[in-house]
Amino acid sequence: MGALIKSELRKILTTNVWWALLIPAALVTLLVTLGGSAFGMLLSSVASQVQDTEINVPLALLVFPTGVNIGTIFTAIFGGLAVAAEFQHRTITTTYLTAPSRTSVLLAKLAAYGGFGVLYGVVIVLFGSIGALLALDIDNFPNLGSWLVLCLVSVLANVLWAVLGVGLGALMSNQIAIVLVVPLGALVERLLRGLLGAQGVGEVGNFLPNAVGNGLVSGVGQDLFMDNIGTSMRSMGRALTDASEPSWWLSGLVFLGYLALFLGLGRLVAQRRDIA
Repeated sequence: MGALIKSELRKILTTNVWWALLIPAALVTLLVTLGGSAFGMLLSSVASQVQDTEINVPLALLVFPTGVNIGTIFTAIFGGLAVAAEFQHRTITTTYLTAPSRTSVLLAKLAAYGGFGVLYGVVIVLFGSIGALLALDIDNFPNLGSWLVLCLVSVLANVLWAVLGVGLGALMSNQIAIVLVVPLGALVERLLRGLLGAQGVGEVGNFLPNAVGNGLVSGVGQDLFMDNIGTSMRSMGRALTDASEPSWWLSGLVFLGYLALFLGLGRLVAQRRDIA
């Protein structure tokens, strides 16, 4: 198994895909967190003037998850592209012939891309934190414990998205399809959630794949945000958060279900495609 994992890592590092997607993921997270945190500072200033007292609003706990969730789009594309390329260029046959079993190939890919998911998560978290620090003064920055928890969950989310990308790559086996489907799927899902909300069944949309994937990080951020604001700001806090979303742990469990589904379907389709 160790040799297979090393082989997968070598495949990743011999192409430019991993860093070509990592750079925009980091920059997008930086810009989103920087802009949102700056807005948080403005909001704190206005609220302080209205109530004639200093008010700190750790809006970074809400904005940072948004930046992270956008960054995970690139992580999922990365996971899908390399796997799809092996099927598209028929190099998967050589991989199968040199491995003990197809299951061992899948496990090696999950380990390798999960490891790179950690890398993506750490870089995204680092740039998101820089964005928040550039825009916020120390009084408006969340406490260190809360921030570390949010960062760890963000890294975990990137690992899960990278692994889910592996399943998508095996399922679709086309690089162009992966590049189009991942971001467009997120957009279509958001439109669908809007339609469901208009029909009075918006709760259903909260359990779609992107919603629960994003809800893992944003749910933790919302809980920490409410814990970090004073009682006088609770009404504003409830207005800024979405109480209709499921809790972060439920989102995580549902996302794991989608993860298992995509990996299972990808493995089944890959086997049938290879037999054909």
